[in-house]
Amino acid sequence: MKFMSQQIKKLFLLCALLFPLIGNALQLGKIVVISSQGQPLNAEIELMLTPGEDTSKLQASLASKENYESQGIERLAIHNNISVELQKNEKGLNVLKLKSVQPVPDPFLDLLIQVDSAKGRNYREYTVLLDPPETPIIQQEKIVAVDKTEPLPMNEKKEVRESADKNKVILEKDTKNNLKSLEKNKSSDLPSKSITVKPTDTIYKIARENKIPGITTEQMVIGIFNLNELAFTNKNINGLEVGQKIVLPTKDDFMNLSHAKAIAEIKIQSAQWNKFSTKAAAAVADSPRISAPKSETLSTPATVIETQSATPAPAPRRQLF
Repeated sequence: MKFMSQQIKKLFLLCALLFPLIGNALQLGKIVVISSQGQPLNAEIELMLTPGEDTSKLQASLASKENYESQGIERLAIHNNISVELQKNEKGLNVLKLKSVQPVPDPFLDLLIQVDSAKGRNYREYTVLLDPPETPIIQQEKIVAVDKTEPLPMNEKKEVRESADKNKVILEKDTKNNLKSLEKNKSSDLPSKSITVKPTDTIYKIARENKIPGITTEQMVIGIFNLNELAFTNKNINGLEVGQKIVLPTKDDFMNLSHAKAIAEIKIQSAQWNKFSTKAAAAVADSPRISAPKSETLSTPATVIETQSATPAPAPRRQLF
């Protein structure tokens, strides 16, 4: 009997999700997220009303835990901290404003929104992807190392130079041959579409802009990563490097990559990235400042070694679904 009761509740909620427009003109539109991962949620949902609709009778909130579970969605502690209010945005349009006091720790958030009006009840489910926070830039000052080896006699210098020239010719030939074979392999293996990462790009932005019908954004994120691991710092989805040429997956690449697997992988990599960011920040704070010696006349040549700085993650931007 209890099983039948649960099934009836699920069926009722499913009907509410599938047929919200029957006798009810109110619609929930796209969501715009302003905040990023690790920040309190700040988002807006379009609210489309019929002319003359009385907004004072509208009540909006997150759906109950029971409704979440009936849809197979986990209702987390952060959901209890999210407020939903009807407001007018800067353009004077009616929107649902979603805010939380506590930061959202995960890179994505499942939301089941419930709106009650005089004409009925509406539900809509959203999966929000949050861009990762900025990564601290690791910088070190130039270190000057002085070569103190004794200069070689003239005869030995000549022999070393001739030997180096021969090795250089051999190395150049090998390099050219390797490049030719590499280009040949690339031309045959690369999928038809590839893009170059711009400074304003993140893996989430690229995934949304190149979505394949029937494939979720989360699947696209991991699908792109799987094909281009070397384009990511520390082989992590949050470390996409600017200037890299990456290939985009086709539908065949998702045969063994379900939505659930993609979400699980995003969680793992985000946790790893947070650990890396914490260590990087600590390294910046603890690293000694080594300055180059003041201008002096050196009797022997000097070699300057400069440590490259890590590429910062792009700043958070709005996410549209």
